[in-house]
Amino acid sequence: MNALARQYVDLVRELEVAGYFERRFGKDCVDDQYDPSPAYLIEDAFGGETTWPIDPEMLATDRENLFQMIEVLHDFVARPRQRRHHSFGECGWHHSEFDLASGRTVYRWRVNSLLRRSDIRYRLADEGADVGRLVDVTDDERSELVRSLLARETSEQDDQVRHAISLFRGRGAGRHQRRSAVAALALVIEERRHGILREVLAKSDRGALFDIANNFHIRHQDAKQKRDYDDFYLDWVFWLYLSTVELMNRIIDDQRANSTQEDRTADS
Repeated sequence: MNALARQYVDLVRELEVAGYFERRFGKDCVDDQYDPSPAYLIEDAFGGETTWPIDPEMLATDRENLFQMIEVLHDFVARPRQRRHHSFGECGWHHSEFDLASGRTVYRWRVNSLLRRSDIRYRLADEGADVGRLVDVTDDERSELVRSLLARETSEQDDQVRHAISLFRGRGAGRHQRRSAVAALALVIEERRHGILREVLAKSDRGALFDIANNFHIRHQDAKQKRDYDDFYLDWVFWLYLSTVELMNRIIDDQRANSTQEDRTADS
C-alpha cells in the first residue's frame, strides 16, 4: 500500500504540472498563488481534512483514504487544450480550454494502470452510472458481458440493468446491495419471461430461473425463504441472471432484424 500511495501522489503531481487541475484549482502562479488551497476545495468531497500536495502517508495508513481520494480527484480533472508560457519567476505554463471527458479518460487509464500493478482488486469504471468510481474486478469474459449490457440504451429495462450492475459491483456493496441487484435483474427477466424466454427455454426451465429468486431470500420477504446462504451464492446468481438478460437482448435484436427484413421484402 505504501508503494501504491506514493505512486498515486506522484501521478497527481504530474497531472497538476500538466494543467489537469487548473480548471478547478487555478494556477499556482508566482503572481497569483492558489486561493483557496486545493485542499480546501476537495475536503467536502473527501469527507475530512487533507493537504495539498497530498500526503502519501495519509493515504498509505488507511486504504479507504486512498480509494476515496482516487474517486474524488476523478471529478476534478480536465485536459487542457491550450497553454501559454509565463517566464517570470520560472512560473511555467498556464493552461486553458479544458475538456472534461478526455481528461477523465486519461485519469482513469493512468490510475487503473497503477492498480493493475498492485494487489488491489478495484478499477475505476469506464462506463455505466458508476463511471469514475472504483468497482470490483472480474475476468475478461464477464467484463465484456458488462460492457455489452452497459452500451445498450434502448429501453427502461436497460436502465434497470445498468442500475443493478452499479449496485452489485460498487466498492462498498454489501449483502443488501447485492441482493437488491439480483432482485432487479430478476424483475427484468420476469417482464420478458413469456414473450422472449418462451422461444429458447422449455416451460420447466423458465420456472427454474425463478425458483432461485423466489425460494431464497432475494426477491420476497417470506419467512419460508432460505436466508442462511453464503455470499458467493449471490455472486453466482447475479452472473447467471446477467447472462440471461444478454441472451434476451440477442433474441430481441434478432427479432427486430427479421422484422425489418420482412418489411423490406413486403415493400419490394
